Amino acid sequence: MYNYTDRIVVFADILGFKNIVFSSISDYKNLQKIEKALKLIQQTAEELKTYKSEELDTEVCFFTDSFVLS
Repeated sequence: MYNYTDRIVVFADILGFKNIVFSSISDYKNLQKIEKALKLIQQTAEELKTYKSEELDTEVCFFTDSFVLS
């Protein structure tokens, strides 16, 4: 039998990411937006890891332009 726990789950997705990636081929500003967004996600993940503790039992999962925090 599985042992489940109650959790609050946050799902974040960058809307329009695919279109921004395609348009970055001809628009350098969009490439800069992508770099900024990905760096922000990476920084957020690093900060969340520092807050991880047994009390919080925080998990973070990243994939493409989305992340899940539980």
